[in-house]
Amino acid sequence: MRRSELGFSLLESLLVLAILSICLVCLRFTQPIDFKQSIEGRLLFETIAQELQTAQQTAILQKVDIRVDFDAYRQEVRFTEMRTPRESYQLRVPEPWQIEHSYAFTFRRDARTTNFKSIHFINMQDNTRVSFVFQIANGRFCIERG
Repeated sequence: MRRSELGFSLLESLLVLAILSICLVCLRFTQPIDFKQSIEGRLLFETIAQELQTAQQTAILQKVDIRVDFDAYRQEVRFTEMRTPRESYQLRVPEPWQIEHSYAFTFRRDARTTNFKSIHFINMQDNTRVSFVFQIANGRFCIERG
């Protein structure tokens, strides 16, 4: 019998399918972890930004000072209404993100802040940085990545 040179043998086809399936299995186990951490990081910074804006609006509308603490030791962001300091709202910073240095400021009822500074977060796995950069004493900020 003469062997045809036009197609692939069953063994060659099975070998290609096995290699492809191994590659897909490897991608399946590595990709979601990075994707999940990326989504968690974005969600963290969007949540902090929303909470900062809410705190400033609450300070203005309710005529009450609100203290914001970026706590590097506990790795959390706390929002405390100064009228009732026992009540506060905390946001935990998820792994692998960390607050580099502790920092605190107060949104005053006149729409100003007591301090202004850049607050840096660092990803401990790939050393990427995200910063909240506050403008001079007016409570506005921007988020810088990189």
